[in-house]
Amino acid sequence: MQTYVVRVYRRDSDNNNEVAGIIEKVETRQQHAFIGLSELQDTLEQFIKSNDAETRLPGVRGQLAGTEI
Repeated sequence: MQTYVVRVYRRDSDNNNEVAGIIEKVETRQQHAFIGLSELQDTLEQFIKSNDAETRLPGVRGQLAGTEI
């Protein structure tokens, strides 16, 4: 199971899609800033895809996660 922390720093009260923040993949401490709900969704999808690749190819885990093993 993957764990993510989403920090939302700004939201426009007139438009709920106007958000900004940071999403963090807890296991690797990898962070990515986002603006808007669509970018948040895209970032989550990228994290999930990278996790799938790490699971299939554990030898390249450090490269995909951006950390050294």
